[in-house]
Order: sequence, then structure tokens, then C-alpha cells
Amino acid sequence: MSKFDNRPNKNKEYTSIKFQTLSLPCFNYYRENFYNEEKIKIIPNNIDNLLTAKGLAYWIMDDGYKSRKGIYISTESFLKEELLILKNVLKNKFEIESGIHKTTNGYRIYIFNSFKNKLIDIIKSSFLPLFYYKLDLNF
Repeated sequence: MSKFDNRPNKNKEYTSIKFQTLSLPCFNYYRENFYNEEKIKIIPNNIDNLLTAKGLAYWIMDDGYKSRKGIYISTESFLKEELLILKNVLKNKFEIESGIHKTTNGYRIYIFNSFKNKLIDIIKSSFLPLFYYKLDLNF
């Protein structure tokens, strides 16, 4: 599918591919844990048991990006109270300090620059080279 953006500062054609996936019962567990009855994405209370180093790597490959020095994780769809839970999991399980920064759309988790190397050590075995730019790595 192609779409032309004729705004003066764009004037460019964008191409996209759309596809549909099947729903399988084996994924119901995740739907039940990460969405509430109103179909709103949530952080489950047992996230400390669910989040692993590999999961953290995948999360950052998907929703992470570097800032000037630290790493942001796009978490705007969650409530601030839920981000406090995630912040505590990062600290207690991985010994990574982070902050919660307000944006126009909600809140993002910010991993401080002083913990960037620790984060890299934790996730590097699962982090795909294609995504090294998200951590400002040049291997």
C-alpha cells in the first residue's frame, strides 16, 4: 500500500505492508496477564517474576531508544503507578536505577547513563546487532 504525504515539509511517498495474524490459545496466558477486562494494556502484579534479562533485551529492542546519554523505554500506555512497579523491578532484580519522565502522551522510563553499561552487560547476549544503535553501540 502506498500513500503520498503532500504536506509542504514532506512531499514524499510512504509504502506500508499490512498483514493479519492468527490467534492461538497458547497466547491467552499473555493476554490474560497483560490486559485487563476492559482490554487495556497493564503491568501485571507479578512482573518481577515474568521479566527476565532476555525479556528486557527484547523490550528495549522494541520500545527502547537512546537519548543524549541514557536509554528511554517508551511506556506511555501505562499508568504512572505501573511504571513505579517497573522502576522497582529494574532496581531490585537487575540493580539498574531509572527515572520516570513525563511526556505529552504519558510517562517514559529513563535508564540513567551511569547504569547503561550494566544494562548492556545484562542484555547483550540476547540483543541483536541490528538494534545496537538503540544503545549507541559500535561493535
